[in-house]
Order: sequence, then structure tokens, then C-alpha cells
Amino acid sequence: ERLVSENLVKGKPKTTTDYVPVVRYADQETGIVYEQDSKHTEMRLTNTTIPNTYEALFSNDGVHIIFRFLDTDQQTILTYIASLAPKTTAPTDLTGYFTYQNIKNIQISTDGNSFVYTRPKPVGVDVVTTLFNNKKDTVLFSSPISEWVVDSINKSTILTTKPTGLFDGYSYTIENTTLAYSKTLSGRGLTQKTTNDGLYKIYSTTNTGTPNIFILNTKNNNIYDTGIKTLSEKCVYSLNMYYCAVPANIQTSTYPDTWYQGTTTFNDDLWAIEPATQKLTYIEHLKTNTDGIDATNLQIDSTGKRIYFTDKKTSLLWAYDL
Repeated sequence: ERLVSENLVKGKPKTTTDYVPVVRYADQETGIVYEQDSKHTEMRLTNTTIPNTYEALFSNDGVHIIFRFLDTDQQTILTYIASLAPKTTAPTDLTGYFTYQNIKNIQISTDGNSFVYTRPKPVGVDVVTTLFNNKKDTVLFSSPISEWVVDSINKSTILTTKPTGLFDGYSYTIENTTLAYSKTLSGRGLTQKTTNDGLYKIYSTTNTGTPNIFILNTKNNNIYDTGIKTLSEKCVYSLNMYYCAVPANIQTSTYPDTWYQGTTTFNDDLWAIEPATQKLTYIEHLKTNTDGIDATNLQIDSTGKRIYFTDKKTSLLWAYDL
């Protein structure tokens, strides 16, 4: 697959007002980094080969990339922290370093200056944040539990137990400066996404056998039941609006487990949710020429006018103009 991860970056403007969006991505087989503009003009950016890249995480500015792949023993997880050279007319070599082995969860901060990950210990993990520019590690939290999903927003780290529809999950917020932490959410099959400013948390729980979407306003602690049945990772937030891929028809199952495992797939509609007013707006059914789309990894450009997402059925990248 060509697209293993994608990031939206602002290209050089043709005039003072033109906006040129480009998608930056890595080739899964070789790790070579490319970018493509809205006219499908592709440019190769790097020469460094990283075979069999399973995952490539891009910072918001598209400069820092975290490559994830298996060592030659096909068991050890390797993580390579890389940076792109300033853009030139010819491909350049990546510069970077390897960090700890067998990191299960890693995420780049929203400001693009650091990343947070779970560093394995003989028992459990340390939750660590590291700056790209000086490799300085700060341990935020230590846990005897190793199965965590991490996320980084503003000056906080979100720590959520790996979700399953069989048990209750819990989500915590850690303040990076004071290291104070507090439980914010709980529920069976819990998954969550927090906005960059920390104001809203959109989350899903599966207490009734289907995933139900709620929105928490962290300023007043009000929780809003949207009435929409989907998973929070099928949503994205921009310019005071959530956009969610919502299954047109959903059957009772053990969510999110069966969706992660691929035994359940969806044909999605696109909906907008305005959390301030609780207004819901149906936009359109998402489909190809032959099939519906099961959208995941939703991202939106800085104008709030174009959504990018991956079809889980085919791993192909799509764009939708609002």
C-alpha cells in the first residue's frame, strides 16, 4: 500500500491568497516519503529506505516522522524518529535516531514539537514525553498495566485503557508540567478523542451492544448524548464542528473489538455535529463506484473545507470537499 499514514501541510502559495494543500505520505514497502498536491502531482522527498514500514506518523507541519516496523526477527518492534531536510528540488536523506524497542503506543503532540509513548518495563510501562529537538525524556506516569492508548494535546497527555466491548475502560488526563492526573471518562468499550484546545472530548461507549457517541464539555462538565451510533475514532473536529462517519446500518456486536478485527465493516454516512448548539446535520452517504466506504483516520485541513480519510476496507485514501 502506498499510503500508510498521511499529513496535510500547507504548500508554498502561488500568491499571497492562494492555498495549496498537499498530502505527505510514506510508501509502506520502502518507507520513501512523497507528497502530492490537489492536482495529483507527486513529488519524491526522500532517498532513505525503511523496508516494510507498518506505520508512519507525521507531525502537523509534516517535518517530523515516526517510522514503525519490525526487526529482521519479525518480532521486535523498532521505532525510528526522523526529520525531513528543508524542501529542495531533489530527494534528500532522512536524519534521525532509533528509540526504545517494543513501544506499543506512540503519538506526536498537536504542536509537533514532541511525542509521547509507552516505554516497556519488566512489569508495566512508563508514559514518556520526548522533545524532537533535544531528545529529552520526561516520565509522566508509571503503570503496572501495559495496554494503554496515548494522545497528546496542548500541555496535557490523555491516557486511555485499550478498549474492548467486554469490560469498562477508563481515560485519564495528565498535566505535563505538574504531573497531576485525573480520571475524566469511563464506560464499556470506551474510545475517545480530545480537541487540541482541550475543550471537548468526543467519546463512544458500547453499553447497549452498539457504539453511542457522547460529547463532554470540559469547561462545565456537561455531557451531551448526540444520539449518533458510531466510534469516536471515526470523527474529526475543526472550526467548532465535529464531522463523523456514521454507519448507515449497524448491528449489535462486541464493539469496538469486531470492527478492529475486521469481522464487522460499515457503509458510512457523513454527519456534522455542532457541540455548542447540539445541532446535527446529515451531509452525504460515502461510497465508491461499487461499494460503501468504512471511513477511519479522519483528518481535516486548516481551512475546514476538505476532509481526508482512509477506507478501512481497501486502505485507500479519499478526500471529501465540504
